[in-house]
Amino acid sequence: MWNDGWKTSTAFKRSCTQLMDSNADSKTMTDGTEPKPIAPMDASHLAVLPDPSSPAAQPAASRRTFATLIDDCDRLLEMRITRHILPCLLTSALACSIVTCENLLGLRHRQWYLIFNLILAWIPLAWAFLVLRMSRQEKRNPFIYWSCAVLWLLFLPNAPYLFTDLVHLFGKSLPYYWADMMKILLFALAGMVAGLLSMRLMHNWVEDLFGRWVGWGFVGCVSVLCGIGVALGRFNRWNSWDFLRQPRSILHDAFDFSQSRYVTDPKGQFTLILAALIFCFYLTLFGFEGRRVGSQIPPDNLAE
Repeated sequence: MWNDGWKTSTAFKRSCTQLMDSNADSKTMTDGTEPKPIAPMDASHLAVLPDPSSPAAQPAASRRTFATLIDDCDRLLEMRITRHILPCLLTSALACSIVTCENLLGLRHRQWYLIFNLILAWIPLAWAFLVLRMSRQEKRNPFIYWSCAVLWLLFLPNAPYLFTDLVHLFGKSLPYYWADMMKILLFALAGMVAGLLSMRLMHNWVEDLFGRWVGWGFVGCVSVLCGIGVALGRFNRWNSWDFLRQPRSILHDAFDFSQSRYVTDPKGQFTLILAALIFCFYLTLFGFEGRRVGSQIPPDNLAE
């Protein structure tokens, strides 16, 4: 019985097909038109499935780009600072590698002091980072908190101090004069940027506490103090840690630079011009930035 029904259905389909073919032939004979051929499909309209092994076929979450690595570091530090630290870190590594290779190959000697001074220039950034991190915590040790702020100010003059190492060029023979100048300027650039980056973090700290104008006044005062600190280090041969042993003597020498007879002195002029250089350098780097360096990342981004 089922076989008879299947035969009837097959015969019905065949008759319908023949009827449609006959109608098409009759229309061609009466109208005189040829049936339109079916246009081949353009290959550009065909959907091509991506290769599963290609990077484009992988999900976006599994691809690691340089920008995502930078963002991950910012989340780890809980502030936007990696984009500024990384170029300065690469510059410092390049400068140190030049001096290291020259000493190991026996080409030049007695320039390890540049690496030591550059390490001192990076120390204020660590103190500023700790101060800014602790300022955003509800519970903190006040002694450690303010001690880090004082230590930042004491070590900050080491950053622009690298420019005064140009004094070692005096008496150099001509074949090494220009190479040593470029080398010292490379160290000075890395140290200066590291110090100004730490100043930017402390600027954020003061600005969050007292407002915008007080923050910029803080930058101006620190620039002057930094110029005095460099002068004390170059002319009076004081170090940052000497303040913990002989604070009265250092404060006495620092006060002398504010006297009128020292302002017209070449040492006083050096202090004022260096303070202006530090402030203008800082203004060039961070005065018109869109997103604040060291700004806190929202909690929603931290959870990502």
